[in-house]
Amino acid sequence: MRKQIEQYIEELVLEIKEDDSPVYEIFSKNTDVVSCNFVARTTGVVSGTKIAQMVYKKINPKISFKILKEDGSFVNRGDVICVMSGLMNDLNTGEALALNFVRYMSGIASSVAKYNQELHDLDTVLLYSGFAAPGLEEFAQIAFVDGGGSLREENKNY
Repeated sequence: MRKQIEQYIEELVLEIKEDDSPVYEIFSKNTDVVSCNFVARTTGVVSGTKIAQMVYKKINPKISFKILKEDGSFVNRGDVICVMSGLMNDLNTGEALALNFVRYMSGIASSVAKYNQELHDLDTVLLYSGFAAPGLEEFAQIAFVDGGGSLREENKNY
């Protein structure tokens, strides 16, 4: 993955750690070691697990993060995508950010896979247009490819 993605993740994690929310204060005092899963809420294609792993490793390198469904894999509702274990406060710190990346990227990958399936009998290739939410372009590119799409030459930068 590109250095820009790592820098972006690092900046987001720093913002979370510096957050003065009362919820963070409650969990920051909890030193219990727990395990949790990301579970597919619907059928589709998973994407963003490596980004989620990166988020958790930036929070605490000691967090155990096991990917059970690789990016680009088809999942059914209820499938466990990844398993994490570590300090409760560390897992809670990164949960929203990591899960939002997986949701955003899996949504793109699932849509691309759906269109690929519809166009299967035609001699077509889905090409990434280069348009995504500001700041999330590289993540959208990765998700697009995970869904079975292709990048134009000018977009192949990750």
